This record gives sequence, C-alpha cells and structure tokens, in this order.
Amino acid sequence: MNGKLSRPSGALSHRISIICTCTSLVLTSPPLPGDTAMTAATRTARLGLRATPQQEAVLRRAAEVSHKSMTDFILDSAFQAAEQTLLDQRLFTLTDGQTEALLDLFDRPEQDNAGLADLFSRSFPWTR
Repeated sequence: MNGKLSRPSGALSHRISIICTCTSLVLTSPPLPGDTAMTAATRTARLGLRATPQQEAVLRRAAEVSHKSMTDFILDSAFQAAEQTLLDQRLFTLTDGQTEALLDLFDRPEQDNAGLADLFSRSFPWTR
C-alpha cells in the first residue's frame, strides 16, 4: 500500500471494525445520570442490588469519608467504573457512513501541528 487505506469496492454493505488504542478521551457531552452535577430530583431510574454485610460496611464507610450519601457514593462510583470500562474498549464497529468519514480523514494529507511538535519536544517530567 502507498500509505493510504484501500476502500472496499462497490457499495459499503458491511461494517468495518477499527482497532484503536486510546490513552485518553475527553468527554464533552452534557451531564449524564450519575454525574455529580445531577441532583436527586432529576433521577428517575431505579436500581437495586444486594451486598454482603462486609461489602455494605466498606461502602458505608467510604461514603462517610467522602461526605456523600450511600446512594450518591455508590451511583458515582459505579458510573465512573462504567465510563472507564467503556473508554477502555479497543474494538469499535462503525456504520458505513462513519467508515467513509474515517477513511476520508485518513486520506487527508498530513499537516504540521505546532502544538504537538512543542509537546513532543519537551522532556518527560519524571526524567528531569
């Protein structure tokens, strides 16, 4: 190949999977349920769970030291764990339109990025 991805010929009637290693992702979506910006009054979904007495004691103590209610602590912790699990995914399935848009991005000529050049020219803080 000459540095470009080859596009499937004909209509894209299948899905393409892209394997991607992400080191970070900034979420810019509006607040979601479970976000600390949400109030108890806006919560409408009900979740239930069972715990051992030991698990309950640890959760209760953690909620206390966090100055949160058990509900807020458990919901915030579970939501953060769920977000991290989703962000750690490495396999993404794209629709035909998304595949075309991604391949268009890959086909663009490279551009100089002064910000990235500056970032990569710096030494790591832990090596100073």
